Amino acid sequence: MATHVPPLAAPHDIDDLSSNLLWVAASLRGGSFLDNIDTFTEEEKQLSARLHTYFGLTVSDIRQAARVRSRAFVYDMRNYHQGTQYGPLDASGRVNWVHVQAIHHVVSMHVVDLQEDENFEFAIFPMSIPFTQIVIPPGVDFDKEQDWAGVAGLWRVSFCFCDHRELLRYNESDVDSNGNLDISIFEASDYGEVFRSLDVNFTVVETTADPEHPNRPIIRFHGEMPDVTSTMTGFVKMTPDNQVLWHFVCTVLLSGGIAN
Repeated sequence: MATHVPPLAAPHDIDDLSSNLLWVAASLRGGSFLDNIDTFTEEEKQLSARLHTYFGLTVSDIRQAARVRSRAFVYDMRNYHQGTQYGPLDASGRVNWVHVQAIHHVVSMHVVDLQEDENFEFAIFPMSIPFTQIVIPPGVDFDKEQDWAGVAGLWRVSFCFCDHRELLRYNESDVDSNGNLDISIFEASDYGEVFRSLDVNFTVVETTADPEHPNRPIIRFHGEMPDVTSTMTGFVKMTPDNQVLWHFVCTVLLSGGIAN
C-alpha cells in the first residue's frame, strides 16, 4: 500500500498526492506502532523498519536514547564489510532495512528541528512519506530509458559524520556479553556530529546490461562538486529485491595527496 502508488507528473504536483500515502501517515500518526518491535520476528523487523523509513520520524525518534541507538548501529564498522558490499545490505544483496532506518534516523535529526520534549503528530520533510511517491514526467518510458534512474543532472548530497578519533575509540571499545560496543561516547554531552550538504552535477558515463534486470541497465556516473576539489564516481543498479542501489566513492584532492 505504501510502495505501489501512482506516479506524480512533477515533484510539486501535490494535487495528485497518493491517497494511500495520506492514509498511511494518518494511521501511523505518532508512530508508536513502529517503535514496538522487540517481539517481532526478523522478517517483521525488516518490514517494520522499511515502513518506518518511508514514514519518517516518530515521537520516540526525537528522544536522545533513540538517537544513541541509531548512532551506535550506524557507526559500528562491523556492519560494513565485503559481505554487505560495505553498505546497508544483507549477504544476498537485498536491502537491510533495519540498517537503512538507522541511517535515515541519524540524518533526519539534522534536517528536522525537533526538541526532545516537543509534542507533534507528523513531521513533514523531504525524507518523510509524502516524498516517497515516484515522479515520472509525461512521455517517459522507463523500460526504454538508459538513464532510468534519472541520474544525470544536479543533485544535493547530504551526509554526516563524527570525529574520526571518536569513531575509532567507539569501535575499539570493549564488547559486552550481548556483542554490543560501549555506547557511552554517544551519550556524552560533548559528543559532536557534523552535517553537510553539497550540490553535485552527475553525468552518465556509460550503461551496461544487467542480466537480472533486462530493462534496468547498470548506470555508471561521474559527479563534480562546484567550488570544491571533490569528485564522485559510482553506479546505480537494481538489487535482487528490486530496490534501487546507489554505490559511489568520493575523492577529495588535498594538498600533497588524494583522499577517498
